[in-house]
Amino acid sequence: MKKKIFFSWLVGTVIVFLSAQVMAQGGRIHYGKLKVIPEVEFQYLYDDNIYLGNGSNNTDELKESDWIFHVKPALFLGYSLGERGGLKLGYLGDFAYYTDNNDNDWKTTGGCLNWTMRRPAG
Repeated sequence: MKKKIFFSWLVGTVIVFLSAQVMAQGGRIHYGKLKVIPEVEFQYLYDDNIYLGNGSNNTDELKESDWIFHVKPALFLGYSLGERGGLKLGYLGDFAYYTDNNDNDWKTTGGCLNWTMRRPAG
């Protein structure tokens, strides 16, 4: 048990220091008119009842606690057409890993697209 607590503390400390370094860099990459914005977020949280999802008190539910490690990557691309508009693409992910209850690991992914085109006035 002491090893798990120490490991959890160590991972949390490393994540905090790495996040500060990444935020100091600005996180934007430009290549001509293309802008790339990579992001990653780490979360390590404790849930004292992982099976209590919607707040209903069903006595058949197991009360189980666990630590959950989230990795949330994201990538956004933007291409500018100047005054004519632009194209924006994005990807968002959320991957959750349980420390003791590995069968509950899950992932969600999503994307977005935004195309803007302005006609010349005349």
